[in-house]
Amino acid sequence: YDNAKKIFENVWIDNMGSGVIKMSGPWDAASKSVTLIGKMIDPSTLMEMDYKEILGAISGIIALGISLSYIYTIVRGKTKPHLYTYVIDVIVSSIVVAGALVSGAGAGAWNLLVSTPLVLVIVLLSIKYGTKDVTKSDAFFAIGACLAIIPWLLTKDPTLSVVLASSIYLLSMVPTIR
Repeated sequence: YDNAKKIFENVWIDNMGSGVIKMSGPWDAASKSVTLIGKMIDPSTLMEMDYKEILGAISGIIALGISLSYIYTIVRGKTKPHLYTYVIDVIVSSIVVAGALVSGAGAGAWNLLVSTPLVLVIVLLSIKYGTKDVTKSDAFFAIGACLAIIPWLLTKDPTLSVVLASSIYLLSMVPTIR
């Protein structure tokens, strides 16, 4: 933080493109975030481009709080998570967070980086504290979530896998609703 300018400043030295990115921006009280803006040379085109980074630490903190409070309700016996719903959730979240990181999501992926390991904890707790009413549709969605990775492996592009995994996740909520 630059006390004289009253803005946040950041310098990033890129180890892939060997460039230096200088960014600056103010704290936005309304969105509880810092948006840093700067210019960089795109290593693939060697052209100058605008660069924007939104620091998402707050979203990571919120994800941590929500996940921990949910885990607390499981252990206290107030919530009974459905095992397959959270198995699918951890598979899909892993695909989405990996796709986001590969695509350069940066701070936008922080909440997923925090919550995905905690969803794995929920899976483990579901074995002891969760519901055990597994149906054929539950197994179908779990297999579908695993297969959603195939387009990424075939095309080297995570986009279709993320869309498929997200769609499967939405459909997998059926066990939780019933």
